[in-house]
Amino acid sequence: MVVTRHAQWFITVCSVLALVCYVLWSTGTPVMAKDEIVEIDWESLDLSTQQREQLHQLDRQWKSSVSQVAPRLQSNRKKLKTLMASPGGREEDILQLQQQIHQDNARLRMDATQIYLNKRRILNREQEEKLRYILNSH
Repeated sequence: MVVTRHAQWFITVCSVLALVCYVLWSTGTPVMAKDEIVEIDWESLDLSTQQREQLHQLDRQWKSSVSQVAPRLQSNRKKLKTLMASPGGREEDILQLQQQIHQDNARLRMDATQIYLNKRRILNREQEEKLRYILNSH
């Protein structure tokens, strides 16, 4: 069977697209229940004023982290889409961009996990039990 250069390119693009789709849709957030994001209403845990301020500080850290990574992530996703749609898109460039996207997603997931753990550390025993209930009920 003879495979033309165009057919090889098409197969490569389809394979990379499948990989990209898998990676983008399989990435999640740290507080998840089977690909379902669990929204935590931290205020429902009867926080003290000091705890509330500590949580707000952690939220500011998270926003800072996202603001540093999100623009590059969005830009790289657009570039990747353009490269993958282009017949001249080099495999090395596609793979390099995909790797950067993966690293940025991983960084955000790790940052989010650390923020969650820091928030959990602020809670007292009763609040931790309420949090476990919230997480287990989803």
